[in-house]
Amino acid sequence: MLLVPDAPKATQPPRVPPQPRGKPVLSHRRTIRVPPVTPP
Repeated sequence: MLLVPDAPKATQPPRVPPQPRGKPVLSHRRTIRVPPVTPP
């Protein structure tokens, strides 16, 4: 029962996250590097 829901769910999400996740990763990395440089 766990293999059935996990297989179909893991095949669909991986196809959509690759694109939407590519933008958040770059924006999060830029925000973390900027704050540490502005305070000091």
